Amino acid sequence: MSPFPIRRLLGGAVLAAVVVALTVTPARADDLAGWQHLAQSHSSDPPAIGYNADGRMELFRRDGSHVLHSWQLVGGGWSGWYDLGGDLVDFSEPAVANEADGRLVVAAVFRDGTLHVVRQYGPNGGWGSWSGSLATSLTSALAPAAALDGGDRLHVLAVTAALDGTGAAGVVDVAELAPNGAWAAPVMVSTNLVIGFNWPVQVARNADGRLEVFESGWQAGYHDPIFVHVSQNAGGGWDSWSSLGAKGDDYPWQVARESDGRLALFSFNNVRGRHIEQRWPSGPWGGWEDLATQIPAQGSPASVNVAPAADGRLEMFVVLSVTSRNGNTHRTQLWHTRQLDPAGAWAAWEDAGSVGSSDSGPAYVSWPALSLDRSGRLQLLVWKEGDRPSPLYDLWLLGQNGSTGGWTFNPDWPEPIPVTSMPNYQDAYGNYTAGWMSDDDLDTYFWSARAPQPGDYVGVDLGTARTVHAVEFLMGKADRPDDYIHQGTVECASDGTTWVSLGSFTQSAQVRVSVPAGVTCRKLRYRATATQYWWVVVREINVS
Repeated sequence: MSPFPIRRLLGGAVLAAVVVALTVTPARADDLAGWQHLAQSHSSDPPAIGYNADGRMELFRRDGSHVLHSWQLVGGGWSGWYDLGGDLVDFSEPAVANEADGRLVVAAVFRDGTLHVVRQYGPNGGWGSWSGSLATSLTSALAPAAALDGGDRLHVLAVTAALDGTGAAGVVDVAELAPNGAWAAPVMVSTNLVIGFNWPVQVARNADGRLEVFESGWQAGYHDPIFVHVSQNAGGGWDSWSSLGAKGDDYPWQVARESDGRLALFSFNNVRGRHIEQRWPSGPWGGWEDLATQIPAQGSPASVNVAPAADGRLEMFVVLSVTSRNGNTHRTQLWHTRQLDPAGAWAAWEDAGSVGSSDSGPAYVSWPALSLDRSGRLQLLVWKEGDRPSPLYDLWLLGQNGSTGGWTFNPDWPEPIPVTSMPNYQDAYGNYTAGWMSDDDLDTYFWSARAPQPGDYVGVDLGTARTVHAVEFLMGKADRPDDYIHQGTVECASDGTTWVSLGSFTQSAQVRVSVPAGVTCRKLRYRATATQYWWVVVREINVS
């Protein structure tokens, strides 16, 4: 394993007089109330959220090597996605911030390790071209960060190898010479506390206007990762880095500001969250404390997002990776909690639904984006997997129900109940029951105790009628490749009893059907229509 594994974050020639409009994704018929479908892409890196001077949201995301953006329209709805160009690598994302005059600025580290920015011509306006290189020798797979300091000068920070020959880990700071102005030469802010940073840099502004930078990295021998931070001093330079203690396992973390102005860092060890906070605004840091409640599920946190709501209470979303028996991650779940009072204790965790699932290998774990809009409502952006085995992902936006309200989450489907008309085989090695047909594990399987007769079937009961996009039956196994239904039809019953054919198949161990738009199913099955010699092995039934 590389000593510097790159974390997936969930989170530019160029747009000028001529713009190239990409495909506009229409609203989907099955959109739930409150959810908006914004994009479909082969990339599922987290979008960056910015706000125009007039309050309209603008989104920025990597697609291939380019940065795309889309914005809320004045009359409502969203624009298409437009190409800002760029040359980013996989897993890297752009950063977005506002200039002192309200213009949006996007910063990105290009493939060659150089830092570039692109600005709006004016507040709420069109976009110029990418700048020349502002810094070099940067880590192209770790996203930069940007923020205004107390003097309204914009700073862009990015992870780099040391430029001063010490071999220490470092962050480069590129700051404006004056608000809305030209850029100063890069300043290296290095530390010998760690030998390398392993996370995208985060920056926050203290109550007194000084910026504070946060990172995590390994100590000697690539062991015992720790959190480190560094603050601006009164003269605008940088103090020395100091440690905030052990990071533990390589779990995600997020910096946020409490309602009283104190900065706080939130991290996880397994499903128990913990945090460390400043003792007073702009002051020294206290010690680590556990959150009062832990996520009531088994899995590993893959991302964490924390942001303040309009009433000052922090809200937190965590993506939890649920692991199957063979060690492959197949499903991710979204969990939510909020403070009971500003700067106070936290409420019990709420299951916010499924983020995505996969039929083989590690599932992509979506890293959501969370932001407070100018109307006082939190906005959540999250990618979900498209119809399997499609490599496309869908970007969804969900707004909070008012400035102090809750959320209308997309509930999880009930766990599918596997059903079959055939008895299961069992031997000294195992009992190959129907439950193995829907356990998110391709290494387990149902095995019938006889060959199917016409009318025999394998399938799932979804518990209630649902809009289904596709269903997939994965049959046979390496040492019994002919153990599948050789001639049959896929059927759907929205009421559980009246069956409608979705397609017939012959001599196929992997059967996949795309369900017509508007069709709902409670039960889905693959029914044999002819006699055969071979028994039936079903490794997995996938429904999307």
